[in-house]
Amino acid sequence: MHQRPRNGSPLSLLVIVKKGRVFFTSSLTNIQEADPQIHNHKQGRCRKSPSSDHYHHHHGHQPPPPTEKQKPLRKTFQGIKKDVTAKELLDSKIISEKLYDDLNAGKITTDHVSKLDFVRKYLQGTDCIAGVYVQSTKQTMSIYEAKSKGLLTPGTSLVLLEAQAATGFMIDPVKNKKLSVEEAAAQGVVGAEWKNKLLSAERAVTGYTDPNTGNTISLFQALKKDLIVQDHGIRLLEAQIATGGIIDPVHSHRVPVEVAYQRGYFDEEMNQILSDPTDDTKGFFDPNTQENLTYLQLVERCIKDPETGLSLLVIVKKGEFYFFIDEHTKKILKSTTTNKAGLRGACSLTIIQQKSPSSTITTTITATTTTTTETESPQTFPRASR
Repeated sequence: MHQRPRNGSPLSLLVIVKKGRVFFTSSLTNIQEADPQIHNHKQGRCRKSPSSDHYHHHHGHQPPPPTEKQKPLRKTFQGIKKDVTAKELLDSKIISEKLYDDLNAGKITTDHVSKLDFVRKYLQGTDCIAGVYVQSTKQTMSIYEAKSKGLLTPGTSLVLLEAQAATGFMIDPVKNKKLSVEEAAAQGVVGAEWKNKLLSAERAVTGYTDPNTGNTISLFQALKKDLIVQDHGIRLLEAQIATGGIIDPVHSHRVPVEVAYQRGYFDEEMNQILSDPTDDTKGFFDPNTQENLTYLQLVERCIKDPETGLSLLVIVKKGEFYFFIDEHTKKILKSTTTNKAGLRGACSLTIIQQKSPSSTITTTITATTTTTTETESPQTFPRASR
């Protein structure tokens, strides 16, 4: 090694390694020990100096990878738009203190907790209306494609797509993909002419900006501050509740009703409006029956895609039959246990024949079912009569 002193003449520097220790000297009589923090070859290892980040790389020595026991456990969960911590789930009363402690102690994993039904409901929600199923052709298509082919009106289509955006994601039911509004517009799942409207609806998930404070506020809070039109806001809020719960835009997950009350995301007045809907507040439309419905009622009339599990709105054409069972009836038919006396309930199966776009023949079949503890619910439907 050479250093050039002030007079310009070269200076020889001798490096001596003695028993694993390094010495620098400009002469054999002036030996100085090197800084042990910079070089320590003892036992054949290189140690990184706190002030020398490049040392390992320069000398070709890399620290060993952490073992499984050394690897930190993942303590976050996948929320709607961002990760959610276990502490946030605890504060939102989604998980218990015991579950939280078990997570921190490593007794259970985040993957295990994420798969619990009551946790998954608040992290990811339940299915929205993902697309349509054309009964005559047995074809699944997106809501926008159904509109483009004249199977849905523009108004009905936009309302259903806004509900998708407000509950977390736009859905491509053919490819079974969840997308942001930007991604859906770029991939042609929705039309560019609706992009801005859907971005506005997506703010029900990501939050609105309070013009006075600059803080992020929820859909309900924006509704109370008249930042969005009331009918529109109620429709989006209802879709959120029907698919798992009100979304906390700050923490990017849904919350139980009591937590929504505490955080100002809901109140008793709105609860009353949504609990006892009138035709004025039923913001969704069944194209087969021409009925105004709540979002939950329309979801109940959907079928499940057997491959993807997505909820699809059935579209029937002229002359076809369209039938559905209401949710109350489904619960009775699925019931397998009851008290000693058994349970009797009125069930209804609605069958509709589509005569024309504005004319239908509706047949409602009512039956009495009995469930017992020994057998599944027997059901007998009498002969239909118009």
